[in-house]
Amino acid sequence: TDKIGTVEALKMTFTSGRKFWPLAIWFFALYGTIMLWQASQAGSYYQNCCGFSKGDAGLLLTMVGVGMVFGCPLAGRLSDRVLKSRKKVLIIGTVVYTVIWAVIWATAGNDSMNGFAVQAAINFLFGFFGGWFVVSYAQVKELYPIAMAGTSTVALNLFPFAGGAILITVAGFIVTNKTLAQYQTVWLMALALMVIACICAFLSVEKEKA
Repeated sequence: TDKIGTVEALKMTFTSGRKFWPLAIWFFALYGTIMLWQASQAGSYYQNCCGFSKGDAGLLLTMVGVGMVFGCPLAGRLSDRVLKSRKKVLIIGTVVYTVIWAVIWATAGNDSMNGFAVQAAINFLFGFFGGWFVVSYAQVKELYPIAMAGTSTVALNLFPFAGGAILITVAGFIVTNKTLAQYQTVWLMALALMVIACICAFLSVEKEKA
């Protein structure tokens, strides 16, 4: 296989249109909203708006990680052996994850949804389907020559961390008094981004199977 320089590989990746950019934007939104919820705002929301203790809020957010433990390997198995498609798994996971954000936004402040078991289930499903992002690495890597596999994956990996950094910063400007309305605004922002991510998932391309 011919060697490709790093700069040339990055240039080829960033100028490859639908091969790269729908997945990049999708990953920015999806992982950014995971970080926004789990690492930034959800714990404070649970304590200030839902009446949970700090310990209970921490347990609820632990369920996101538990969900990922089960969701990530299942997504890989589905894409390799069942659906035999990275894109189909990506779309299913993204759509369900978006629906979960819709539930979080629509039920914020609803006392009937504030039980520990209900919120634990929401967080588990949040992590379970959010974890289906793992197939995106294989999807993007398979679109490029083997000599570019590492570079294309690294290029894609810039976007989830950028998403987390930017969305957490924006949320910090919105949630100033820790009111329910402010959290609802952040949840709506996340939902809007995930609707865009769904469109990007549908627009993404994958390597055609032989």
